[in-house]
Amino acid sequence: MKNTPLCLLLPAALLAALSAGTVRAQTPDTGRYAWQFPVAGTVDTSASDLVDELRHEVQRILDAGHLAPLYVSTSDQESVGYTVYQEPGRIVTTLAWAYPHLTAAQQTAVRLYVAAEFADARFSPWGVTAGGKNGNTNYPLPRGVGTPREEHPKTKWWYERSDFGNNRPFLHPLYGAWLHGWRTGDWAAVDAAWPAIRSRYNNYADSDEARLYGGMAVHIAIARLAERAGDFATRDAALARLQTRLAAGLDFAAIEQIARGAAGEEWRSPYGSYPNMYDNRMNGTTVRGWPWLNLSPEIGRYLGEAAPALRTAVLTRFDEGRAALPFWWLPKLSYFTRSWTGDEGSGVLSEVMGMMTPIERWVLQADAATLASRLRGSPFGRGDCHWIEALVQAIEAHSPVAWRDVRYPALPLETWRTETFGAEASSPAAQDLADWDGDGRVNLLERALGTNALAADAAPLAFGTVTLGADTFPTFSYSRDKTAWDLNYLVETSTDLATWTSGAEATAGVAILDQGRLEQITERALQTSASGPRRFFRLRVTRAP
Repeated sequence: MKNTPLCLLLPAALLAALSAGTVRAQTPDTGRYAWQFPVAGTVDTSASDLVDELRHEVQRILDAGHLAPLYVSTSDQESVGYTVYQEPGRIVTTLAWAYPHLTAAQQTAVRLYVAAEFADARFSPWGVTAGGKNGNTNYPLPRGVGTPREEHPKTKWWYERSDFGNNRPFLHPLYGAWLHGWRTGDWAAVDAAWPAIRSRYNNYADSDEARLYGGMAVHIAIARLAERAGDFATRDAALARLQTRLAAGLDFAAIEQIARGAAGEEWRSPYGSYPNMYDNRMNGTTVRGWPWLNLSPEIGRYLGEAAPALRTAVLTRFDEGRAALPFWWLPKLSYFTRSWTGDEGSGVLSEVMGMMTPIERWVLQADAATLASRLRGSPFGRGDCHWIEALVQAIEAHSPVAWRDVRYPALPLETWRTETFGAEASSPAAQDLADWDGDGRVNLLERALGTNALAADAAPLAFGTVTLGADTFPTFSYSRDKTAWDLNYLVETSTDLATWTSGAEATAGVAILDQGRLEQITERALQTSASGPRRFFRLRVTRAP
């Protein structure tokens, strides 16, 4: 019975008028990006080698304890090390991404490790350090604090207190705090830190970093954490900022201006001290991906779908970087990269992986083989956040990914059955294909549609039309319970009730209306209402494998 499909058959001849517009136009859907997160299914066994590699890299972190910043010199410039500095608290994000793929023993160790990070202001994602704008400096940790990440640590450091890199990104680790709670279930640690997280955000929520694509996810994280804490004033403020930033982000040139550090902006890319560094002096030599360094999946999704012009601008920058460094995923490969070092040098740095992989994953939606091929190099020492997170994305590309509303965690079908039918949950009348309330919808459909399985009620299904240009198309709408993660929904169409077609060959999305725990999905036929024979729709619901 597990894979038995259940269908609702509805003739499109019963169409009623329905006005509808485009799904996403020039006004980004703030709720879509604020509340939805990509959830991977069961990873295919073909990714087992990648999983083993991930466990190895995470174990190196766990064995080391607190990590020092990562410095890698790949040039003739003494100040180059700052370019691969990874901020305190950044490792929390990396461990959260890795967590579902670790052994049980490693998962326990990760929770303890992160608890220690949270407890120490020097390493926590919200720790405030002295000096520099925004209370941040290039080197907030003394050289002797934390285990060195380099394979061969230096004994002599040049330019230790360089002003290169002042105002480095430091808000984005707050997203990692939310991610830790979401992917590990360790909400107790995150909830306890909420006052410190909120304070950090409130102090710097309007800084330039929070206006860049790589920093916008901080507003998402705070909205989610505030919702969880019942702090609706902070939630609403974060959502308002997110809405403003998403609207402003449609202008790629304006966001790039912030990364250039021009016009007196307070956040500067590492080359902001030299006005030409971000522009012509680096043309053809490196990747100009600073606006989206530390990109989250939600903002990656936004870059790919919010507006065609934005997607084109981002991919143009991506292609420029790929042309300049065709083997960008080989960090040990020598390149002449004039602007990476403040003057000139050679070698691809860790942050290139952090600029390229998220675009491949969330904008280009590259397949698992492509993402895995980028891992033929090796990470920069221990705890290379960008490389390890690229490894996780390659692993999770080996499974289906569904965007889920984080406000409504999964409620397994069997749990729903017990909650709904109580002591009668194991009775024949409570099983998938039975109809407890006799309203014509079996129990599995009641679960899928979010209707009342105990009392007869109307089906949340509707027909309509949508006009696109000069053409009118029949539409079909149905409700979906956001907590039914273990069910698959598929709209199919037919002209003769014998041959059914689904997917991109049958329907196209029209709109998704958020109704809290439920959402109303509207799809349209590909053929106009006036063309061909009458058309039937049906909704197929199956248990996920």
